[in-house]
Amino acid sequence: MSPAKALRRALARTADVLWDLPLVTQGVSQEILDQDGCLELLVPGTLLILLDGPGGGIGLVSVDRQLMTGLIEVQTISQVTRVPIEDRPLTPTDAAMMAPLIDGGLARFEGNLEGHPLLAELRGYRFGAMVEDGRTAGLLLDAPSYRAFRVGIDLANGARQGELQIILPEKAPADAEAAGLRACKRCSPNTQSAEEACVLAAIKAIRQDGAQTLDQLAELTGYSPTHFQRLFKRTVGLSPAGFARALREARVREALESGASVTQALYEAGYSAPSRFYEDTKGKLGMTASDWRDGGAG
Repeated sequence: MSPAKALRRALARTADVLWDLPLVTQGVSQEILDQDGCLELLVPGTLLILLDGPGGGIGLVSVDRQLMTGLIEVQTISQVTRVPIEDRPLTPTDAAMMAPLIDGGLARFEGNLEGHPLLAELRGYRFGAMVEDGRTAGLLLDAPSYRAFRVGIDLANGARQGELQIILPEKAPADAEAAGLRACKRCSPNTQSAEEACVLAAIKAIRQDGAQTLDQLAELTGYSPTHFQRLFKRTVGLSPAGFARALREARVREALESGASVTQALYEAGYSAPSRFYEDTKGKLGMTASDWRDGGAG
């Protein structure tokens, strides 16, 4: 399950269990940002809450006024109204009333991500304390890069609509190793970054499921398609599409060498038609597929 889908389900389920509240996410976006990029996301006047993470890690949640008001209403008067929001100072009590959704949502988020390569990076964060403003938050965020989720939320069938932002630090390579990720000898004999774990997950998906679109692979790993394309090519030396083609061609060669018929070899390798194979290889075999199967006699 992708992080976006895992987060959507976690928030909806938490609101339902806690308050029997219909919570519908209207889209989840995510991006990798530096500290300045994170601060640019924060809208003045929103409620800012620190997240306490493992190993002293610090994350951040931003709750806009509409969403905050709806969550306070359902906990105080058992319904979400359409009354205009009150322009007033934010308080630690406001923040504390966000804790049930934050902690319950993050716990279910982790459960939904079981087995995902990003789980070690995203797990273990819980409600900490209110932050006065973006400037204070900027002084506390000290990681080189962050994964920011922006979630549009509809409460009670349109009674209120708002946005939730969850900002979590990316794990450094040493942290990834401590979390149990396998070492990568290409970059360091003892460490593997979360990015490399995502590339391995994409390679596994391509090997198991055959052709996948760039958007599907990007969603699986939690990166934007453009960022994932660059990351995969930098790590593997081929684009995801190029790797999938090379894998199919290798499978055809192996099947032909084992004596399979040309048609059987092509379809088992994942080609929808023989013409797609010949288009992809463009003479790389140096002979026809049947000649390759017959040991080059042609």
